[in-house]
Amino acid sequence: MNEENRLILNDLKVDQLGFVYKDVEKQAQILESIYNIPKITFFEFHDQTITYRGKETKNSIKLGTTQYFNLNIELIQPLDGENIYQEFINSGREGFHHIGRYVDDLDLSVEDFKKKGIKALQMGQIVKLHYAYMDTEDTFGIIIELMKIIPKKKKK
Repeated sequence: MNEENRLILNDLKVDQLGFVYKDVEKQAQILESIYNIPKITFFEFHDQTITYRGKETKNSIKLGTTQYFNLNIELIQPLDGENIYQEFINSGREGFHHIGRYVDDLDLSVEDFKKKGIKALQMGQIVKLHYAYMDTEDTFGIIIELMKIIPKKKKK
């Protein structure tokens, strides 16, 4: 398959379901009690540098995560700054926001989408996870998050 016709998703394997809420701890209680989702662990990330709609900015989020079978469930609550999560809340929505999948080469995958006319809505890094949310809602019906874990460099 030549480079221009390379599949930008390879397959439709979903590694993560991402949800956005105004109050992730309240929503976690609902998911755990009604739907028997395993206990959700919470983290806060403050003053993260991201690229949001092409400009560098800072944001803060509360993130809840759990594994459910072979799927990561992620709950995100925007705390501060401009980002796609606050944009989602401001549009009057809460709930299912994106599907996530791991890729071997994040830059190449983003470039493949770009060649098809699809831009990154937001890009950033949380600990060793680099991510890019692609603007696929109009063409695919949902936002696709591309993720790549960058391993720590070994000390010499």
